[in-house]
Amino acid sequence: MQITFSYASGRRVAAAVLAVGGDFIRVASPRSAGGFDIYPHDQDWVTETGKTVRVEALRLGDGAGFSSEISPKRAPSTRMRAVAVAASSGW
Repeated sequence: MQITFSYASGRRVAAAVLAVGGDFIRVASPRSAGGFDIYPHDQDWVTETGKTVRVEALRLGDGAGFSSEISPKRAPSTRMRAVAVAASSGW
């Protein structure tokens, strides 16, 4: 699964989703050594260092023909549906 998010500065990041928990998404990007977590906080997502990020897209698969953007209606599980709803609402 892939995620695209942006920082308040405007920097966009495309990353691989390593894990999804009840209150976090663990991601790895080319600039992150070992990955990091983002957490829902109020109506936003924040990084481990407290920076606010905006989740722009979540994609299933590896881009080799199995990829489709997650929408709340297409999410395969309750947990992913919750993440999709959060992402689509601008969390």
